[in-house]
Amino acid sequence: MLEGIVQIGRALLEEGNLLDNLIKELPINDKKGRPYLVLKLNFKKDNLELDISEEMDSDTVKKYLYVGTANGPTSPQWFASNKSITYFLSETIFNLTNIDFGDFLNQKLKYVFEKFYVEVNPNAKSNKYRYALNLAYLDNDVNVVNLYNDYSMQGKEDKGFLKVLEKEFEDILKKKYGVKFNEFGFFVICIDDIPLTEYEEYKNKVLEYKSAGSKEDNEDKGKKDSNLCCSLCGSDENVTYDLKKMKIKYYIIDKITFASELDSKKFYKNMLLCENCLNSVIAAEVYIENNLKTQIGDLNLYIIPHFIYGEPLNKEELDFAVKRLNNSYNTAKNLKDIENLEKDILNLRDEKSYFLVNFMFFRKSNQSTKIQRFIKDVPPYIFEKIAKASKYSHDLIEKSLGFSYKTYLNLQNIYYLIPVKVSGGEATEYRYILNFYENIFTSRPINKEKLIDKFIEAAKVIMLKKEGYNIDNGEIEFYILNSNMLIKFLEKLGCLKEGKGLDVAKLNVKESIKEYISNMGYDEQQTAMFLLGVLIGEIGNSQYHRFDGKKPILNKLNFNGIDKSKLIKLSNEVYAKLEQEKIRNYNEVVYADFKKLLDSNLDNWKLNKNENLFYILSGYSYATTKVMMKEEDENEQ
Repeated sequence: MLEGIVQIGRALLEEGNLLDNLIKELPINDKKGRPYLVLKLNFKKDNLELDISEEMDSDTVKKYLYVGTANGPTSPQWFASNKSITYFLSETIFNLTNIDFGDFLNQKLKYVFEKFYVEVNPNAKSNKYRYALNLAYLDNDVNVVNLYNDYSMQGKEDKGFLKVLEKEFEDILKKKYGVKFNEFGFFVICIDDIPLTEYEEYKNKVLEYKSAGSKEDNEDKGKKDSNLCCSLCGSDENVTYDLKKMKIKYYIIDKITFASELDSKKFYKNMLLCENCLNSVIAAEVYIENNLKTQIGDLNLYIIPHFIYGEPLNKEELDFAVKRLNNSYNTAKNLKDIENLEKDILNLRDEKSYFLVNFMFFRKSNQSTKIQRFIKDVPPYIFEKIAKASKYSHDLIEKSLGFSYKTYLNLQNIYYLIPVKVSGGEATEYRYILNFYENIFTSRPINKEKLIDKFIEAAKVIMLKKEGYNIDNGEIEFYILNSNMLIKFLEKLGCLKEGKGLDVAKLNVKESIKEYISNMGYDEQQTAMFLLGVLIGEIGNSQYHRFDGKKPILNKLNFNGIDKSKLIKLSNEVYAKLEQEKIRNYNEVVYADFKKLLDSNLDNWKLNKNENLFYILSGYSYATTKVMMKEEDENEQ
C-alpha cells in the first residue's frame, strides 16, 4: 500500500516543491452553484476591517496557502488561512506570537494580539479557550468578557463558548453586511491589508512544520541507531519512526503493546521512513485527498493506483493516469445509460505503464484517517467487468418483464440494496457491506443464503418503515426486483454460482412467466415460492383499487420468515383469497403448477424461512411491477 503512495509522492516532488503539494482543495461553490465568499480579517493600527469582496475560485487555496489544520486535535492552531473562522476568534493570533517569524513580523503579531484580543478566562485549562477576539471593534454593543461570564455561570464547558463567539460574529455579519456564515468558504488573516500567508517567513514556518525535516521530528530520530534503515527504500540517512505527520493511520504508533521493547515512545520495529520517503507520503496524502477521494453511499473511499511498471516520472503523467482511472471508476459507480459501453469504459492498459488499483475504505476521526478496509492489487479492468455485468443483468430483467426498465445497477445504488445501520450520515455497522464490496472488486464468492437474509432484513425495514438505515422506505416490489437483478449481476461477475434451473416446459403457466423463471434460473422449490408470490401479487392488484391503494393480503406474510408449516397455511389462505376476490378462474393454472411443485418437494424441502419469503416476494414483485409498468406504458401512449 505505502509503495503505491510513495510512487505518487515522488512523481509530485520530481518537479514541484513540497509546499505547493501540501495545498488542500476546497469546494468553491455552494449547492446552488453560487461561488463562496472569502472573508478577510484585516487588522490595522486602530481598527479591524472585514473584507468580503472576494469570491472563491480554483486558485484561492493556493493563493492563500491553505494546508488544512495543525497536526493533531489538541495541537495549537496557528495557520492564517482556514475553511472555518473558529480558531481565528480564539487561539490563532496568540499561537502565532509564540513562533519566531523574525523581528518585523513578530512585532506586528504581538501588537495585533495585545490590541484586538482579550483574556476571558485566565484559569482556562487550554490556551484554546483563554483568549477571544474583542468583537467591540466590530460592534460596540458586544462585550466578549460579559458574554463569557454569562456563559460560564451556566456551568458549561469552555469548548462550547466558541459556538457563542461564532454566533455573535455571524450576527454582526448579518447586521452590517447582510450575509451569513454559509455564504463563506474561506477565511484569511491580514495585517495592514497584506495576507499573512504572503510573507516568506510564514511560508517557511509552514513548510518546516509540515515536512519530515522539522525540528520536532529531530528530537528522537531513529537515525541515532546505525542499524536502522528506511522500510521502503533501504536508506539509513535521516530515518525516523515518528510518523505522526502522516494523516492516514497505516500502522499503530500510539499504543504501548505495539511499541518496540514495550517503550511507549519507540516504534522502530513497526515502520521506519527516511526523510525523502516520509515527505513523499505527506505530499501524496494531500494529492489523494484532493483527487482520489470518493464515496459509495455513506462509505468514504480512496482509490490509489500502484504502478507495476512504467512508474510515473512527473505530475503530468500521474494526473493523466489518475484521470483515466477516475473516469472508469465513475462510469462503474454512476452507470445509467450503457448503450455506448465501449466508449464509456476507458481501457487502462497501455504499452507505457500498467498499474493495479487499491481501494481504501476509511473514516475520519478528529484529524486522523482510520482505515476500515484495504483491498489491494485489483486489476483496473474490474470496472469494465462491473459495467458489463450491470448491462447484462439490466437487459435480462427488461427482457423478462417485457417492458422498458430504467434502473441499472452500479457501485453506488448497490449500496442501497444492502441494509446498513447509519447514524449522522455515517455507516455504523459496516463489516458485511465492506466484505460485499471486497468480493465484488475481487470476484470472490458471496454466500447467497446470507445475502438473502440481508434482502429480507431490508424488506422488514421497508414494510415496517424503520429508521436509521440506508434503505429507502419506498415500494417493496421494486426493491425485490432490483434484488433479483443484483443476484444476476453477481452471477455474471462470478461472485455467485448459477443454479440449475427448472425445465419450464413442465409448467402450464403463461409463456411470459415461464420466460421469467427460466431467465432467473429458479429451481423447483424456488419456482413454487415464486408462483405463490405471483398469486399474492394478483390478489394485491385486485385489492388495490378497492382498498384505496392498500393490499391486505400482504398482512398474511410474516416478514420474520415463513417456515414449512406456515407455508402450508399460507397456500390455503391464498386459495381462499382467490375465491374471495373472484379471480380464481383466472389463476387456476398458476395455482395448480404451484401446488404440484409444493407437494412433490415438501418432504425434502431445502429452502429456509427467509429464502421462502424472498422467492414469494419475488413472485409478488413480478406480478405487481408488470401491472404498474403496463399502466405507465399506456399512460405514456
